[in-house]
Amino acid sequence: MPKLSDLLNESKKEDEVNEPISPQIVSDKKNDSFTIEALQKAWDTFTEQQKNKGNDLVLVSLKKDIDLVNTTEVHVALANHLEIDAIDGVKQELVSFLRKTLNNDFIDVVADVNEEKTVVKAYTNADKFKVMMDKQPVLKELKDRLGLDADH
Repeated sequence: MPKLSDLLNESKKEDEVNEPISPQIVSDKKNDSFTIEALQKAWDTFTEQQKNKGNDLVLVSLKKDIDLVNTTEVHVALANHLEIDAIDGVKQELVSFLRKTLNNDFIDVVADVNEEKTVVKAYTNADKFKVMMDKQPVLKELKDRLGLDADH
């Protein structure tokens, strides 16, 4: 029957043999700096490639304004979630293209939805007249003076 001290000694020897070897971290990542103009040129080239492929929704999404944040994050402001889905469909290809073209492996693309006010469409004559009165308040006075009815 083995002694407890023998088992502990064996465990210590195994620990010495199985010591984790800390590998030297060698970074093969490219990190060249680039200008917003170079980024825009690469973005336009990718957009042209998508145009040639016939990806219309992707094309509309890629034609939006881009902004460079933190030297490696490319933000694109989109109008709705459909455009985000379109960008997500080609995001890996887009990021790879930008990284290769600009020689920087840290580039990432972030799609943001612009939270703009939705425009209410006026369909009836009364709604259209109300929208016009909001823009030109003098129309209300004109309507009252002439005794007009906006419904007809």
